[in-house]
Amino acid sequence: MKWLVPTLALSILGFGFAPSLQSKSAKDVTIIISGGARGHLSPCGCTSPMSGGFKRLATLVRDLKSKGNVYWIDTGDIIDKPGRQSQMKAETYGELLGKLGVDAVAYTRQDQLQGAGLLAAAVPLTKRDWLSPNAEPGSPTKEELVVGGISVSATGEEAAKIDIERPTDIVLFDGSKSALGSLKKAHRMEVFASEGIPTIDGSKISPGSNLRGVLVATFRDHWLVSVKTVLLESSMKEDAGAEKIYRNYLLRVTQEKLITGVPKDSDADYAGSASCKSCHTNIYNQFLKTKHSTAYRSLVKEGHQADPDCVACHVVGLNSTKGFWYEKTPGLAQVGCESCHGAGREHARNPRVFHLPKVEEKTCVTCHTPSNSPSFVFKSFWKKIKH
Repeated sequence: MKWLVPTLALSILGFGFAPSLQSKSAKDVTIIISGGARGHLSPCGCTSPMSGGFKRLATLVRDLKSKGNVYWIDTGDIIDKPGRQSQMKAETYGELLGKLGVDAVAYTRQDQLQGAGLLAAAVPLTKRDWLSPNAEPGSPTKEELVVGGISVSATGEEAAKIDIERPTDIVLFDGSKSALGSLKKAHRMEVFASEGIPTIDGSKISPGSNLRGVLVATFRDHWLVSVKTVLLESSMKEDAGAEKIYRNYLLRVTQEKLITGVPKDSDADYAGSASCKSCHTNIYNQFLKTKHSTAYRSLVKEGHQADPDCVACHVVGLNSTKGFWYEKTPGLAQVGCESCHGAGREHARNPRVFHLPKVEEKTCVTCHTPSNSPSFVFKSFWKKIKH
C-alpha cells in the first residue's frame, strides 16, 4: 500500500492524557488536523453517500473557528502524481488553505517526489510558512513553527534525528512506519498517513486519505485532553467560497483542454451504442433507461466534462485513437454498450464472425472502485442493467 511509505506522522510529546490534577482554568487549544488529499479535491463516485471534499472541509473549518480560537494543521500528501492537472490542484488547494487561514502546512517526501514545481505556486497562496524536514535558510519552508502556543516541528526520516529533550509539542515525522518504534516511550500520540477514513487506534491517529475527514484535537497546558474524528459527510453543507475556488479550477482544466492530452495507447475501433440498436432493440431501449446512458451528461451538469480524472469512466474508449474525442464524438459519450463489452466495430460489420465477450464483475470494477463506488456490490447492481 503506497500510502504507508513514505508515512507522515505527528507525534505529540508526553505520556497519556492530561493528569487529573490539571487546572480547570487552563486555556484549551483546539487544532484541526487534515491531510492526505492526494489530489481528491472533490468526492468522486456514482453511489451515495460520498464523503469528503474540500468544500465540506471549508464548512467545518469556518464553523469551528466561529466558536473560538481554533488552529489548523495540514499534514501534506497534497498531490498524487506529476502533471499539469496536479499542479492546478496544488494551487487550488493552496488557495483554499490561505483563504481559510491555515496555521501550518507540511509537505511529505511523497509530495517532493512528484516535483518541486508542483508545489512552488501553492506555497505562497497559503500565506503561511510551510514545514519541511529539509528547510534551508531563505526558503519558504521552516523546521519549526508555533501554532496557538503549541510548538510544531518537522524532522527527517530517521527517528534518531529527533531530540526528545527539546520542548516540542508536535513533531511532523516524515519517515517509515517501522521507524516510529523508538518514539513510542517519549511521545504520547502518533498521527500517520493511511488509506481510508480518519482513524483513532490507541495512541495512533490518522487523518486518512482523499479528504474524507479530519481529526480535531484539544490541548490543555500542552497536554492532549481529547481527539476525535470528523467525517466530511454528504449531509454537510458545502462552503460557497470553496465552491467558487473549485469552479475556477474546473474552468482552468476545461480552458486548457487537458482531456485532449490523455494518452491514446490503443487503436480499438468503436462503433457507438446506436449501432447496436438494429439487432438488439429491446436491450438498447433498456439501456436508455439506465444511469449509464446519461453518465456523461452527469459530468456536464457538475462541470467535469473535460476533467481527465472523470471522463474515462463516463465515455466509450477514451484511451483509443478510434474512441471518444472531446467534443468531436458525441456518439461515444455516456457509458455505452462498448464500455462493458469492448470495441464493437468489427462485430457490427460482421456479427456472425466477430463475437463480443459477456460482461463479468472484473469489467465493472475497473470504474466502480472502492474509492468512487464504496457501496458497489456486483450482484445487486447487475440486476439494474442485466440483459
